[in-house]
Amino acid sequence: MSSVRRSHSPRGLHWLRLAAALALLADVAACRSSSNHPSLLIFVSDTTRVDAVSAYGAVKDTTPTMDALAASGLRYTHAYAQAPWTLPSHATLFTGLLPSQHGVGWQNLRAADDLTMLAERLRDAGYDTAGVSENLWISEAFNMVQGFEQFTRTRPINPSAPSDEVVDFVRTWARTRKRDRPFFLFVNVVDPHSPYSVRQTNPYLPATVTAEEAAAISQEPGDYFCASTPSTHALDILWDLYLADVGAADRKLALILAALRAGDEERRCNCHQYCHQLSHGESDRRRWRASC
Repeated sequence: MSSVRRSHSPRGLHWLRLAAALALLADVAACRSSSNHPSLLIFVSDTTRVDAVSAYGAVKDTTPTMDALAASGLRYTHAYAQAPWTLPSHATLFTGLLPSQHGVGWQNLRAADDLTMLAERLRDAGYDTAGVSENLWISEAFNMVQGFEQFTRTRPINPSAPSDEVVDFVRTWARTRKRDRPFFLFVNVVDPHSPYSVRQTNPYLPATVTAEEAAAISQEPGDYFCASTPSTHALDILWDLYLADVGAADRKLALILAALRAGDEERRCNCHQYCHQLSHGESDRRRWRASC
């Protein structure tokens, strides 16, 4: 399978350089529980660019699960996060407040106890609230689990060690939870986060590039930000590794939806899917070279 090469031009993504690029809302027509409230799934794919999601047309067949949600629900073409990194962005997602209002960021890494978060509101409204995160920032350590009756952080942020612990958690939870309440399930996966995994089989790499050659490519950001003319060959290989990691996140979403379907949950679940944006060097490299 060949992928469409992205442009390395800083003009190629305009608004997409902001932190959040995508939100997909599944069809809610049949999405009701016995209490007439919809169950909710929020799935966050960390550092996923809009031009890596095939529903938007820049690449082909990278994200069939996300594409299906886009086709059956609402596909947003302009979605912006209020912060360029995980912790304050999620604090806004959970509270509806601007970073200047909730105060979570580099100067204050722990969310205040008096912030009212989404899981708290839903729990108080009678929802069964559960969450699972592969990302350290979304954990008890930073007080980001307020209102969750069950919450698990499955592993440290290390995308080079693939894990299905998130899927295993959802399968067990969906199989054993009581059905007398609607649910709110939050999932955060980090497969697309660097360092990118080198797989023996990668449909996005050209046939002439071996896994060994791909593994030899530097994944140190400074090697590219600090170079006046970064190797486009190396960047293309990194891009292809990245697309495979985006595909891995999409497969986890498919397995999670299958687990909910097995528990007869998906047919009445309102599914929101968010992709947390990253830069692949489109921003002005001169400001990086100043510190090299």
